[in-house]
Amino acid sequence: MVANGTYEFDAMIPINDSNVTADMKYTFTATGATTISIMNSAYSSATAVILCNIITSGQTCAKTAGNSASGMIQVKGVVVNGGSASTLQFQFAQNTSTAVAFPIVKTGATLNWRRVN
Repeated sequence: MVANGTYEFDAMIPINDSNVTADMKYTFTATGATTISIMNSAYSSATAVILCNIITSGQTCAKTAGNSASGMIQVKGVVVNGGSASTLQFQFAQNTSTAVAFPIVKTGATLNWRRVN
């Protein structure tokens, strides 16, 4: 991200978090002085929706219900970057540490990102 830039973005991230022990946690991290306002929902069906807002770099959201091989994280947000160029990263991991290889971010994710100033 360029210095003093403001960005809007939305993404659809397909996931497999079907292991009910491992579950999933995720976050967005930014380097430098940034203001983050990200609203996201993780779901595997119409009845298993988890809403979470990320307002600081590294704040974690957990998806511990509705475990599915065909889940999805929907993200909408605004990031206001500080006075230095920086990056924004999506990070994910197991919510409860286990030896299994879950969660999995699957192919087919989409990301729309645009600078608004």
